[in-house]
Amino acid sequence: MKKVHSPQKKKFNLGSHPSRTYFFKLKPRARRPKTFSSEEFAHLWAKENNINDYELKIVKKGKRFQVVEKNGKN
Repeated sequence: MKKVHSPQKKKFNLGSHPSRTYFFKLKPRARRPKTFSSEEFAHLWAKENNINDYELKIVKKGKRFQVVEKNGKN
């Protein structure tokens, strides 16, 4: 179970008993697009996943590449 620290307990007016931490449940993370550090890794990943019609998009301030399908799926 995730530990709740004192400032959070004060903020939400919770006691110190651990069973009261039900309020702080982890939420599922949103899926982010897969990025690659080089063009070679991106082409290799696309080949392994049978993606034929794609283009590379430069993301993260020009430091990473993302595989984007031309038909608009990914």
